Amino acid sequence: MEPLDLVAGGLGAAFGIAITILWRALLNRGQLKDQNDNQLLRLALHAAGAGTFFYDAEKDETFWDPRSSEMFGLSSGPMRVQAGSWESMVHPDDLPRILEEIDRAAKGRQEFDYEYRVLKPNGGTAHIRGVGYIDRDAHGRVSRIQGLHFNLTPQKKREEALQKATEQAHRSATAKADFLAMMSHEIRTPMNGILGMADLLNDTGLDQKQHTYVSTLRSSGELLLNILNDILDLSKLEAGKLKLETTEFKLVDVLKHSLQLHTKTSSEKNIFFTGWIDEQIPDVLYGDPVRLSQITNNLLSNAFKFTEKGHIFIWFELASYSKYELKIELHVSDTGIGIDENYIPKLFQSFSQKDSSTSRKYGGTGLGLSIVKNIADIWGAEIEVESTINEGTEFTITLPFVEHYYALKDRRPADGSYLIATRFPGFRKALKQMLPLKSEQIRVVNSEADLWRELESKSDWSNVILEQRFSDQNSSDIAKKIKDSHSDIEITITCFEKYIQYIPEGVRYLRKPFFLNELVFENTSDKLPEIQRPTTKAVKKTSTKTFDHSALIVDDNAINRMVLIKLLNKLGYDCKEAEDGNAGLAACDKTHYDVIFMDFEMPGMNGTDVTRHLRNQGYKYPIIGISAHAFEQYRNQSLLAGMNDYLTKPVKIDQLKEVLTRFN
Repeated sequence: MEPLDLVAGGLGAAFGIAITILWRALLNRGQLKDQNDNQLLRLALHAAGAGTFFYDAEKDETFWDPRSSEMFGLSSGPMRVQAGSWESMVHPDDLPRILEEIDRAAKGRQEFDYEYRVLKPNGGTAHIRGVGYIDRDAHGRVSRIQGLHFNLTPQKKREEALQKATEQAHRSATAKADFLAMMSHEIRTPMNGILGMADLLNDTGLDQKQHTYVSTLRSSGELLLNILNDILDLSKLEAGKLKLETTEFKLVDVLKHSLQLHTKTSSEKNIFFTGWIDEQIPDVLYGDPVRLSQITNNLLSNAFKFTEKGHIFIWFELASYSKYELKIELHVSDTGIGIDENYIPKLFQSFSQKDSSTSRKYGGTGLGLSIVKNIADIWGAEIEVESTINEGTEFTITLPFVEHYYALKDRRPADGSYLIATRFPGFRKALKQMLPLKSEQIRVVNSEADLWRELESKSDWSNVILEQRFSDQNSSDIAKKIKDSHSDIEITITCFEKYIQYIPEGVRYLRKPFFLNELVFENTSDKLPEIQRPTTKAVKKTSTKTFDHSALIVDDNAINRMVLIKLLNKLGYDCKEAEDGNAGLAACDKTHYDVIFMDFEMPGMNGTDVTRHLRNQGYKYPIIGISAHAFEQYRNQSLLAGMNDYLTKPVKIDQLKEVLTRFN
């Protein structure tokens, strides 16, 4: 037998080795050689909690030492066990197996090792492990059996307690997941109606006060939806159900999406907000763009929450490079309230805010950074935080991208010189961090007088960048004057969408928040669209409208059908509706539709059943699943059933545009 074979689970390896060495000495010699061996063996057995037994075949007698006697609930001293007594104590369910094991050992093997239950005289149950060795005489008959008893009862109790706890935890996790899935569905369904109707109402010619009311309604709904998404994401992370995908994506798409997502907040708070990418980072990466977006957006939401003035920057910087591994640092910095260094270790805990006053003033669930930390851990990313009270905070996450060949791009030097007129000192700081510009290549002014002074003192500025309304005079008027006197200078105005229509001919513009690489490297402008000037003349609405496409909406919720129909009408789709799966099948029997929007969960036939039925009949047109279920399992079920895509309620018109563009 191997040394540890004689040791019950949980006993130390050193004890097991000591027992085995001494035990083999006993087996090989038939008796202990001297008093020292005897004492050492007793000490090792005592330390390991083992008892001994000895069976004399000639006398048909079994002897137990005191510890074996105690294990079986008998006397506390050594005892002689009568024939049949041991069998009567073994649990009836275990006895046949143990007797068969002993019989096989007696007929062939010399060693045995088995576990069984014992019914103690006091009514309790003990778990015993017996290991032993069979001696034979010259004729091959069993002459004696000697071995050890180990009491496994404490170990079994721990295992049973652990098993019960595991089962209870599993039941609790299942109940929690079911509850969250149900609540997600039940909350998202009315939210689809609230947010959808708010969008539709916003396009009905409201006055300023009504527009404010609707905007407040929609922003409150979005906040509620974000809280719901955070709770669902946290539950997925805790359950270990969130998995990273590996797909090809462009980092610039992730950054631009994050910039667009926080445009409104940066405008409302008047915070200078921009982002950039290290020019050496490859255009295409392999990883999970969805989870990367989740990290960036949670960090940015946290930055905007705690920043009232100044700037917020997000940028990606090359950290290290080898042929098949790329490490990229994601930085998000702000000029917000800062974080006490004593609180930073608690920063990524769930539902964690600095104190109750922070929660009351700034709101939020405290889940965003916890989600970031969990995703980073799954990704194998490292997080660092630097912060100074009342000055700001910078998060740095080092993300590994591995198992693909990467080739770095050449770093391009900045061309020309930049004269920047802005109220935001952070603009210059952003350029300084992004580019190794010389001091004479960039100058920042914050007034029109300083701007003209720089233009007169230095005639070779190649680029003038004007912040919209950086002074009392309109930036568009200033741009015209510069064009008249310095026709060779490239002029760019950075502004929010609503000001684009006022940009003069021949002047570049860059929408806020802008991607800084485009401003410095691309040297290209958005083509100024022909914008219809607002007019006070009433437009007479016609009662008829032509549609280019057709769609079928299959949903058991009337409000959801109405919202989706109105949104699709705006996109040029004539819509028919069906209130359940059977009605949807009947509608498809009569005509075909360019696209079907199929609710996942309906009474009778659910969306996956209807989709399978249609596909089995040869229906080849796009079917888009729409559901209030936000868990990945429902998306997978929909795609396996034959749907082409899956949208989660509440559905936005931009999502509809994107999916319709792909499939029509």
